[in-house]
Amino acid sequence: MPTGCPLFKVWHFEKVFNFRRDLTLHSAKLEIKRIFRESFRLTASRVARDKPWSKLCKKSHGIPSSPRAAAVAKFRLLTGHDCLWAHLFRFNLVTSPICVLCDTGQDMTAAHLDECSALNDNCIVKRYWRARCLMT
Repeated sequence: MPTGCPLFKVWHFEKVFNFRRDLTLHSAKLEIKRIFRESFRLTASRVARDKPWSKLCKKSHGIPSSPRAAAVAKFRLLTGHDCLWAHLFRFNLVTSPICVLCDTGQDMTAAHLDECSALNDNCIVKRYWRARCLMT
């Protein structure tokens, strides 16, 4: 059994802690869950190393603790699936990736939301939702 496999870690856990007969079922389940969670976290961070959404593998991104509208906006902006014109242009859903809200001629991306003159909110989440409203 390969050593990177979570089942190997469970087997190793059983072998190492075999001398502890007083280990409760609840404690064993918690330890097995911890091993699987750690294994998944390491695998996910290795896969996401060079991706724009690699920040989601860290605990400090703050998405789960945000209100739903803010969490959706943050998630979309982090992953690049933001449904802004540059993203929609990749799938031939719009004719041009250029921002239709201002006349700067820049592609409408998540980075452009910070400098778009048509949006006057300070918060990136409010800018995102305002841009989505004005696009339709």
